[in-house]
Amino acid sequence: MAVFNSGQKGEQQEERNVTDHSYAGNFPETFADKVFNPIDHLIYKICGIKNEDMGWKKYALTLVTANAVMVFVGYLILRIQNLLFLNPNGIEGMESSLSFNTIISFMTNTNLQHYSGESGLSYAAQMCVIIFMMFTSAASGYAACMAFCRGLSGRKLGNFYRDMVRITTRILIPVSFIVGLILVSQGTPQTLMQNFTVETIEGKYQDFAMGPVAALESIWEQTAAASSAQTQPHHLRILQ
Repeated sequence: MAVFNSGQKGEQQEERNVTDHSYAGNFPETFADKVFNPIDHLIYKICGIKNEDMGWKKYALTLVTANAVMVFVGYLILRIQNLLFLNPNGIEGMESSLSFNTIISFMTNTNLQHYSGESGLSYAAQMCVIIFMMFTSAASGYAACMAFCRGLSGRKLGNFYRDMVRITTRILIPVSFIVGLILVSQGTPQTLMQNFTVETIEGKYQDFAMGPVAALESIWEQTAAASSAQTQPHHLRILQ
């Protein structure tokens, strides 16, 4: 009986080790694991993410399906933003073709802004669609790149959901948080109060756009960094 109990405890301990050090082959252990592993495991538990590797077909299908669901939900929010919460400026719902163009551009991480800035989106739409999609689209791209590199090296592709979680919690959110604090310290708005109008010393009136500007700009800088070399000459030509 003692031998049986000892063997059972050994199996349980081995199972815990496998769970705690899952993806050890895909993610080398770092000093940050002690901080982020509990956060990641909590997200896995809440979302029901299993500790299993995916083949290339399942990985690709999961990537496409997850992004398709986010596109549908984001499109719906843009269309009915006038009915949702956090809309102190009374922004109307976005037109159908513009909603589709906006959500597709942010899903593909091209971030085309054909709407009229903060005056075209409620705060809920800015946070739940634009900011959310900039995080998830960047994480999806990084995850696909990582899986491709693993495949070339002959290793297992990993798990798409776990890749997305780790990229978001260990790279995108920490960097965005630091950049956001810097922006707020320099006066960038980060509030949910409505826009306000002031009278200038010249007797004219000027509107000031409020909202979660610092949060949006902090992730925007990360997602736009890769394409800045291509977009910069384009902007210069427009200014000329």
